[in-house]
Amino acid sequence: MQRQIIGDLLEFDKRKTEMSNFVNSIIDRTKATRAEAVLDPLKENDQLNAAVQKYGKDIVLANCINNEGSDVSSQLGVIDQADYGYTQAAKNIAVGQYTPEELVDG
Repeated sequence: MQRQIIGDLLEFDKRKTEMSNFVNSIIDRTKATRAEAVLDPLKENDQLNAAVQKYGKDIVLANCINNEGSDVSSQLGVIDQADYGYTQAAKNIAVGQYTPEELVDG
């Protein structure tokens, strides 16, 4: 039993690292694309990232890939709850892309 738990934890850490690398690759590729288009650089914010990660997980687990979470929260509501100040906000949900290149480059 203990061996299984340790194996599960190691697998979780591996997947967490893979996901982090995937997300970082998307962010880096988006920054490069914005630079090529002479747009302001993308700025990361841990507070906002945490809020949208929670929202993203919620809409996937609830199988409601639309504009509302399972508790009928909206993306702007989630951002407001995180107390993140913004003047504009948008959301891009991608389905069916398996690499950062597919995701960013379309």
